[in-house]
Amino acid sequence: METMEEQNAHWPEVTKIGMFDMQVSVPKEWTDRQVMAFAEKSYPSGLPVGLGWTICKQGNPDLRGFDERTQCPRFEDHCYIILSV
Repeated sequence: METMEEQNAHWPEVTKIGMFDMQVSVPKEWTDRQVMAFAEKSYPSGLPVGLGWTICKQGNPDLRGFDERTQCPRFEDHCYIILSV
């Protein structure tokens, strides 16, 4: 029988949340649009469409030198993505 963590392995989740940023763990195959929609649904920014949660792209100082998408250590088929508002 699978553990609860194994059952939830394919579900996206918000792993960190701040006032102006968040980190999510999502399936690697998700598009940027899917990631932003998930973030907005999880924690609505209250801003008009297109001005809410956006993915921190490669080179953004908020990534602190990390890649735009980094491997999630808990689930092989997930990656971490940082978004800001």
